[in-house]
Amino acid sequence: MKREPSPIRDEYAPVIFSQEIVSYIESLDMMSGKEDQENILRARATGKVVLTSPFRLLGSHHLGVVLTFPVYKSQMCVFR
Repeated sequence: MKREPSPIRDEYAPVIFSQEIVSYIESLDMMSGKEDQENILRARATGKVVLTSPFRLLGSHHLGVVLTFPVYKSQMCVFR
């Protein structure tokens, strides 16, 4: 699979995987999907954690969620 550089954006959403089993994923553009982008923007606007509804993981019978929390360069967000 040929990798392409991310488009230049004002904001990026870094991804940290909590499971080593998916650590092979090198690149994921969370700002390109509508639902993911809405969750990121909601977390940023509220300063609170946003959690998706459970969904079935690809190639698995297991469920997963995406936990989105804001991180600011000038200060770290405090969970409320």
